[in-house]
Amino acid sequence: MIGFLFTEYSLTPNDMRKTVLAIFGLALVLNFSLAQEATYFEEKEKTKKELRKEKKEEKAKLREEKQAVGVKLIESRDFVLMAKTINGVNGATVPVRETMNFVRIDKGTVTVQYGEPGRSGGANGLGGVTFKGRIQNFRVSDKGGRKGYNAILNFTSPLNANIMSVSIFIWGDKAQARFFNGERNVTFDGKYAKASETKLWESSLNNVSRN
Repeated sequence: MIGFLFTEYSLTPNDMRKTVLAIFGLALVLNFSLAQEATYFEEKEKTKKELRKEKKEEKAKLREEKQAVGVKLIESRDFVLMAKTINGVNGATVPVRETMNFVRIDKGTVTVQYGEPGRSGGANGLGGVTFKGRIQNFRVSDKGGRKGYNAILNFTSPLNANIMSVSIFIWGDKAQARFFNGERNVTFDGKYAKASETKLWESSLNNVSRN
């Protein structure tokens, strides 16, 4: 009986070769599958990186397109920065009304106006000051890359004997203006628009008029 079982289930040399070949083939198939799976995940990861790169490039292109609009407005001197916040009036950054806090370039004239929200009085009747004068110097430069575009100008105003300066920076559709009146720095942060198509509340000393 024992001899029968041994004879019944013993592997012949031919069977051994078949078994070895089957195991070898299975190993090849397994290795191939693993290699394919590794390639799949590698390609998938590569695709993610490519998508991130494309998205980054699209954002950069959109930023450049928007910035080109601002550059054109600056160069044509038909530009206004409407501030969402100002800094320097009382040493803190405060939110303000855009149509009353702005830096406008209109041909050969620049207007810088700011006031504290919720207040009246001041030199311009809006709780702040309005400086308006003829542009004396006007320089523009492309800072390159993500540094944006910069315009610098000087002017004088009847309200101030000092020569005042404004430095405007444009990044995409955002802008910042740094105003110096000879004694104090005020920074305007916001967005820009075409001055000739924008309604603003501009003060003339203590009389407010709408343009």
